[in-house]
Amino acid sequence: MMNNNFIKMAILPFLILLFCATFLNWEPFVESAREQQAKDLPIYVETLKAQNQETVERLAQKLAAHDDIKTLNWSVLAEFSENETTERLRPQQEELRKKIDMDFRAGKSFIWISDAEGKFIAGTPAKSFSILNKLYDEQQEIIKSDGYYQNRDAFLANLIDKYQYMDLNNTTRQRFNYYSRLNEQAPSTWRFHENQKAWSTMLQIDRYQHKQPVLDENGAVIATVNMIYDDSINRHSVYYDAGNRIYHDYGDILTVIITLCGIFLYFLLPAWVYTDATRRGVERPILWSFLVLISHVFGLVIYFIVRPKEELALHCPQCQSEIHESGRYCPYCSADLSTARCHSCQSPVKADWAFCPFCRANLKDDTDVSNIQTIEDMKDINE
Repeated sequence: MMNNNFIKMAILPFLILLFCATFLNWEPFVESAREQQAKDLPIYVETLKAQNQETVERLAQKLAAHDDIKTLNWSVLAEFSENETTERLRPQQEELRKKIDMDFRAGKSFIWISDAEGKFIAGTPAKSFSILNKLYDEQQEIIKSDGYYQNRDAFLANLIDKYQYMDLNNTTRQRFNYYSRLNEQAPSTWRFHENQKAWSTMLQIDRYQHKQPVLDENGAVIATVNMIYDDSINRHSVYYDAGNRIYHDYGDILTVIITLCGIFLYFLLPAWVYTDATRRGVERPILWSFLVLISHVFGLVIYFIVRPKEELALHCPQCQSEIHESGRYCPYCSADLSTARCHSCQSPVKADWAFCPFCRANLKDDTDVSNIQTIEDMKDINE
């Protein structure tokens, strides 16, 4: 029968394994998360769209009162964007957090102004627009031959939130690699164009485009406010399918825990075989332990077949009664049983033995067994 200590050692990792496996396959938990996401995501998306649209409308109204819109500086847009974030958007986001059960952060806005002829006037962040405008001017021949973009606005709208993940010197024509963007690996070429769509694991695209004309007092269009809102910072927490997100968040750590528990249980069995073989007087217990380690169930079956049915008998050193219970004192004469077992491997030993025949532990303080190498050496010490 397996030693109770080994059973106790195996219970906890086994329960952990059972819990992890159950958690990863607990459909009610996953479905509950998906149902909550189905309620919260539409509210989040509609609120975000309304906020962005209100931003471009407010900016268009402000620009309509500007004396000469063509002399507009990017700092005016930057100041407006900062004020919008501080005074309006942040309070609205706090209100939204109270309505939905989602952990989200503010995305990134790219705002630029074009005149009635489509010429670029100003944009913020200024550095981003400066880089892309320069690229647009330098690559006019390629851009026209591709026929992807009708004008500068279309070029900016497609690349403004992606250019930092691309090699701007790469003029090969290929599909944009979203995985490179997420993993920050080798950037893709800027020379691409495709319709925005959600991944198979996403329920909604995380990129929004808004436009608002700027009208003069006569109702004529004098400029256009353009906005790209990149919400990819919330891709994982908001847009990913909730079921896949659970596996993504907890799958790796649970896999590590399962692996560690499995390794522990894997080595616990050979350890028990070694202890059991020692208690039963089986020759070469280390060899049996190694056999179970490399073959596991097969080796364990063989060991159960060949091992003795009974453990070595433990006798009281005082009354010589055979003792089957594990305790500190003899149940027949109350003698101290500390000398009836090896203090190292707990195997039964006799009182007159100088060392343990199973682990060669020194059983007598005044006996030097440092030079013991063979059975003959052991006999000489006993004599």
